[in-house]
Amino acid sequence: MTEKLYNLVEKMYIELSGRMEKMHSEFSGNFQKIDQRFEGIDRRFDVIDQRFEGIDRRFDVIDQRFEGIDRQLATLGKRMENIELKIENDISIKIEALFDGQKQMVEHLNRIEEKVDQHDEIIIKRIK
Repeated sequence: MTEKLYNLVEKMYIELSGRMEKMHSEFSGNFQKIDQRFEGIDRRFDVIDQRFEGIDRRFDVIDQRFEGIDRQLATLGKRMENIELKIENDISIKIEALFDGQKQMVEHLNRIEEKVDQHDEIIIKRIK
């Protein structure tokens, strides 16, 4: 009986060992497939990372351009302010002075015209 028991245990051991080996080889194969899939995923992520790095570089260039545009706009804003101040302070005063001068010239010409008209009348009266 002990020998039968021993044989039975031995058969069970052999059968279990075979099954364990089979499971081990199946798991190894499955793990290799999983590893291959992960390697494929890693390669894809590397490609995605490279694309994002390219996008980051492009955004850096765009940011630099916008900074340049901002500086130009700030400079233009200052120049516009200076032009407005110059118009308000210098040119407006000069335009007012020109209009005053023109008004005085028109008044002076009107007085001269009146005197010329008076002299014309006197001359015409004398000729008659």
